[in-house]
Amino acid sequence: MIKKERREFPRIYALNLINYICLDTHGKLFNQGMGRTLNISEAGILIETRSVIINDGTVLITIGLKNELLEIECKIIYSTLNQDQNMFESGLQFINTSIEELNIIKKYQQIFEHDNKI
Repeated sequence: MIKKERREFPRIYALNLINYICLDTHGKLFNQGMGRTLNISEAGILIETRSVIINDGTVLITIGLKNELLEIECKIIYSTLNQDQNMFESGLQFINTSIEELNIIKKYQQIFEHDNKI
């Protein structure tokens, strides 16, 4: 049986360094750190970090995409331990995304797809 893809947007696999800041439901910082992307789409991002990202509030991430620096607000969908790597993988959904931010993500996806075909 063929498994149907549930994702609305395709994922682009890429490794980029990120900085993240976790805010609680009152907007107070309670955790921050560094990590890297595993994949990105127009709707969200999968990141890898050394510590778990708790599903309480929002996450602000800063990511360098080629020559662009993107700061974007996210909602935590899940965070799970990858025991093989001893790292946490967290699925984040973009929220309050501006048209400019979406255009940067789309541009990055096109560049990355082109670079991988060569």
